[in-house]
Amino acid sequence: MNFIIHHPGKAGEVFMGLPAAQLLKKHFPDCHITWVVLDIFRDSLGVNPYIDLIEEIPTYSCKNMMDVNEHMSNHREYVFQKKRSVIDHRGIHLDLYYGYILEPYAKYKLKLNRLPFYLQMFKNAVAMSAGLDVDLVNSWSPPEWHPTEQAVQDAIRFEQQYGGGSVIIFSPYIADKTAAQDNKSDFQIDLIYEELKRWSLPVIATGTQWDEKSNPSWVIDGYAPTLSLGALFYLMKEKAALVVTPNSGIGFAAHWLGAPTLMIDNRTGWKKQVREYKRFYPVLTDKALPHERRWPMFMKENFPKQHLGSLPFEQIEWSEGEFLTAMNKIKSSMN
Repeated sequence: MNFIIHHPGKAGEVFMGLPAAQLLKKHFPDCHITWVVLDIFRDSLGVNPYIDLIEEIPTYSCKNMMDVNEHMSNHREYVFQKKRSVIDHRGIHLDLYYGYILEPYAKYKLKLNRLPFYLQMFKNAVAMSAGLDVDLVNSWSPPEWHPTEQAVQDAIRFEQQYGGGSVIIFSPYIADKTAAQDNKSDFQIDLIYEELKRWSLPVIATGTQWDEKSNPSWVIDGYAPTLSLGALFYLMKEKAALVVTPNSGIGFAAHWLGAPTLMIDNRTGWKKQVREYKRFYPVLTDKALPHERRWPMFMKENFPKQHLGSLPFEQIEWSEGEFLTAMNKIKSSMN
């Protein structure tokens, strides 16, 4: 049996889709798994024992993250046309993004998916294992990531700038302007840098080649392509004393790679965005609770506790007080 997993999404999301390949190999040990990914996010897969072949979709024509998103959407629409899977001469094509955010639940009806987003992707692999008594929560296992030789070489070369050793990684911005409410960086960058400097460790600021750069002179430039994605993952796994990010896939990846993580949740405006979705999809339903402001599927407190690692993992909405409290909590737990 051949499976062709289509997950040409962004870096952290590709990483968190990896348990899908592990599940399929467990239940179909003789299967051949091909993973289709955008070339700029290929390093999110690393060297994976459950993936037999990696196919890259080139993005050389993309000029910003909006182009990348469109590239991804066009690929999925072309292959799947809103279906979870398609069978052809190559095997079973599986869309890990099917039902992501907007979930079909009846004929011509949609609902906003409230399942933790990494389980939404995993759910589509579980669907392929129908009849095999696969439990969604208990069958999930943390993403297994091993660096390529190139990723290790890139990391060693990058470390020469600051002498190597423990490091702090900070992702100040997200370049994706297609979701302005999600990705608005409304926290105080100067205050964050001031606090990070107190740790007396090298600080790397990371981002895509399309992110703006505005860093203090003492901060190390880790924006792509200066720091490759594979090298970034390697440093998070092996050298990070702390990773600070907006609410993004990279932040969740840092946690499952084993780094102490502080995530500043900028996915606010849940109610407002529900109204926006309903304007476009009159058949959409949602059961948003009165007190909810944030996207439930991206909230750590909604994740099954057994899925979270033992190292510090804080998720806050921005305020100076919450930030300083979370930083102190992480630091004290590590002493």
